[in-house]
Amino acid sequence: MTETDALAPTLAQIARVADLPDHQARMDRPLVSYRVVAPAGRSPAPAPAFMFGPSDAELTRQIFGQVETPEIGVTSIADAAVAPTGIGVCQDVAFSAASLNQPRDHVTTIVARLNEVRPPCRVVPGPLVPLFGPAEDDDGHVLIDYLPRLWLLEQAGYRVEALHFLVPDPLGPLLEEALHLIGIPESRLVRYAHWRETIRTDLLLLPSILRRHERLSPDFGAASRFWTGRLGLAPPAGRETIYVPGPAGGPVLRNRERIEDLAERHGYRIAPVDGLGFAERAALFGGAGRIVGPYSTALHLSVFSAPGTTLCALRGTHRVPGTLQSGVCAALGQSVGYVFGAQDAAGFTVDETDFQRALALLELQP
Repeated sequence: MTETDALAPTLAQIARVADLPDHQARMDRPLVSYRVVAPAGRSPAPAPAFMFGPSDAELTRQIFGQVETPEIGVTSIADAAVAPTGIGVCQDVAFSAASLNQPRDHVTTIVARLNEVRPPCRVVPGPLVPLFGPAEDDDGHVLIDYLPRLWLLEQAGYRVEALHFLVPDPLGPLLEEALHLIGIPESRLVRYAHWRETIRTDLLLLPSILRRHERLSPDFGAASRFWTGRLGLAPPAGRETIYVPGPAGGPVLRNRERIEDLAERHGYRIAPVDGLGFAERAALFGGAGRIVGPYSTALHLSVFSAPGTTLCALRGTHRVPGTLQSGVCAALGQSVGYVFGAQDAAGFTVDETDFQRALALLELQP
């Protein structure tokens, strides 16, 4: 694939933001098409293995009240453009879609700034896939929303080896390492700088994410195994017991030192992920059979863990963070329980007796 050296004129002013599925249904010309890979469904939310600590009706509704799983598929747009954060544009319309992790408020904000900045446009022949979207620097979105798209593209009939992927420039070191391990060479990457340019292509492919709020598609397990299997790492051993502190900037566990001390007394190795490379994080979780720690995106690294792995997440009583880890574990044949701690504006505190009860239950797991 050869990109044009000259920059095309800037994009036309974007006149409106449209919901992608609604826009597609109203199109007079077949510029936008959609290939369904799996339909939406309804099923009970996976129940936690255990719950200790304070909770209320709102928290219970969050855990058990979401029954709808998403439809997943790939949208293709002819003669399209790409705005910052991977937003698809057709003619003078920018598309929002929850299924693309492009909520309307986010797209509206990006469009307003884009219409003001008016960066030049570079032409890149397609098919072209914006692999990442908003918050591509967040481990959770990368593991849960973005890398599983590779499986979805294959299921829709597109070979990963034959596609070119649009990625932000600069791309963080973890993502650089991940794409290298997955087997996507530099020659298949199209790097673009947000706000300094936009991209136009003759065919844009937009794979959906495999999540609707905190419910995952039943195909999430297969999608995770597809891309993690491309890394060429050793099979998960699942023998070690580890305690994973939350990453810097995560929820504050106010009695962290005491909780970590209790974990060590029960044989858990304190294993922070900050500072580890992508392969090192995968190896850490692949070698663990029991994983404990504050609820954070770090626990989503259980996509590298073996079936049968057991997790214990410590978290406050506010709705955020949620319980997406329950769906991740259910899809991968793992289990997770929760210890809730009383929360205020400064953080949350886990009752030590509740924590020890949870550790005792984990020790009973085979």
